[in-house]
Amino acid sequence: MQTLTVSICSRDAIALGDYLQHENTIEITHLTSKPDDIDGSDIDVLIADPDLAVHLVDRAPNLRWLQSTWAGNAPLLTCENRGYQLTVAGGIFDKQIREYVFAYLLAHARRISDMNNCIPPEQDWQNVMPSYLYGKTLGTLGTGKLAKALLPVCNVFGMTVIGLSRSGKHVQGYGRVYAMDDKTQFAAQADFVVNLMPDTPDTRLFLDADFFNAMRSHGVLINEGRGSAIDETALLAALESDKLDRAVLDVFNVEPLPENHPFWQHPKITVTHHTAAITQIKDVAALFVDNAQRFLNNEPLLHVLDWERGY
Repeated sequence: MQTLTVSICSRDAIALGDYLQHENTIEITHLTSKPDDIDGSDIDVLIADPDLAVHLVDRAPNLRWLQSTWAGNAPLLTCENRGYQLTVAGGIFDKQIREYVFAYLLAHARRISDMNNCIPPEQDWQNVMPSYLYGKTLGTLGTGKLAKALLPVCNVFGMTVIGLSRSGKHVQGYGRVYAMDDKTQFAAQADFVVNLMPDTPDTRLFLDADFFNAMRSHGVLINEGRGSAIDETALLAALESDKLDRAVLDVFNVEPLPENHPFWQHPKITVTHHTAAITQIKDVAALFVDNAQRFLNNEPLLHVLDWERGY
């Protein structure tokens, strides 16, 4: 029976080891959260958090495959060594992303916070009136698997969906897909915008003053992609000048978000703590086991990162 010798370098190394220890085809040779504990020349297959793996891959000449514990892998794009397959934690966040987006869209449309704080009914029984998701347009920045996970719910609510991608090519389920150069046209058509783009040179500060000025004044931005996509100064200016109505932000340029950051106290901003989609270690382990069998059988791996695109 063929076996894989696997090194694990993760803050959740012990939990990963527990999930994998009973797999007959996997032999764990290193189990640590400290990159310096591992001799890079010993690494064949690696499971790692990208910000830890970045200290290993350039001194791992024999590395053949790295399974990341994250969906985003920007730290590894800075390494010289790309002579291995990098698989991302793909296909395990769909349900979480979907629930996060629609929790906040429904709360906004139905004005749940306002309903809870409205004046007594004897003074004005219907002083707060809801709006609806039906008939509205949701725009997704990115049209990959995470974005597509929103489509079934949009259909249930009777929403139109538009997208924006590098190529602008049509994607099934979308009313229209715009190319990145057409971002202001995209912004002008959406009632709600959800950013799911990865962190690449092309996406940094993509959400700028031009984008926000093109949005509808009742528009809502939800950022679940990367904090680097947002020009924070431009976003604050747009909210102050009513260029859009609300921003729900889960990711930031600096995390944890500094306690003196203006986002914390802004009445039109909801801050969540990078919790839209939390990695479940059992899901990463299951993904690795599936890919390990493919690796042993010389079959294509799932969720392989494209080095040129960065995701």
